[in-house]
Amino acid sequence: ADPVMSARVHAVLVARSGSTSLARLLRALDALAAQTRQPDALTIVACGSSTALRGSARVAQAAEAVIETRASTTLAAAVALALPRVADDAALWILTEDCAPAPAALEQLAGALERSPAASIAAPKLLSDVDEHRIASFGQSMTRLGRAVDPARGELDQGQLDGQDDTLGADVRGLLVRAGREI
Repeated sequence: ADPVMSARVHAVLVARSGSTSLARLLRALDALAAQTRQPDALTIVACGSSTALRGSARVAQAAEAVIETRASTTLAAAVALALPRVADDAALWILTEDCAPAPAALEQLAGALERSPAASIAAPKLLSDVDEHRIASFGQSMTRLGRAVDPARGELDQGQLDGQDDTLGADVRGLLVRAGREI
């Protein structure tokens, strides 16, 4: 039988320490709270010491767990730290503190996986946090020499690419990975 999208989603939000990180993290948490399809669980991985983050009641209330690690921890290593908390039947939604998903983002990503049983991941269109009308990332391609490129980066977003389904690669921020699949 073809695999279907898990009804459960575990969000892993990787946050970096710094003067603007807590504000961006709170913005990301507000965006998660506004989702039309809520994640079933949230783990925050805090990269770098942050007294403000540890002392934030909003962070403590929103997350099932907060894992602290070194500031130099890569995004991949931070997500790997959270994986033991993710149930085998739960899809993994990878976020960073600079992500503020649109209210229907998770619902649309989960729907994309439901419509494409062979797909392992669904990736969102990312808009610039400086100019919300500009595309930051919408899939990646490759040059003939093997260099990854994001052909839509910087384009004015007028919905011109919204019907595109397949791409060679994607920015990791916002990826939804089907349950039971290798990352």
